[in-house]
Amino acid sequence: LPERTGALVQSVIPQRPAEIGGLRRGDLVINADGYEIRDPKSLLMKVENAQIGKPFELEVLRNNKEINLSIKPAAFPGIG
Repeated sequence: LPERTGALVQSVIPQRPAEIGGLRRGDLVINADGYEIRDPKSLLMKVENAQIGKPFELEVLRNNKEINLSIKPAAFPGIG
C-alpha cells in the first residue's frame, strides 16, 4: 500500500462532535476544511481555529477508502 501523510486518530471522545460526526479511532485525516493535513500538528491547528456551530469538513482514509465527514464543533464542557 502507498504511504500517506495525515493525522492518525488515536481516540475519539464518546458523545462529542467528532464521534457524532462519524470520526473513528484509526481514521487517517488527510484533509480538514479544504486544507491538506500532513501531520497531527497541522490538524490540531485547523481544529483550534474551527468555528463553533459551523460545519467542519474532514476527509479521512478508512479501510483504504476516502470518506467525507462533516463535524459540527461545540464548546467543550467546563471551558468558558
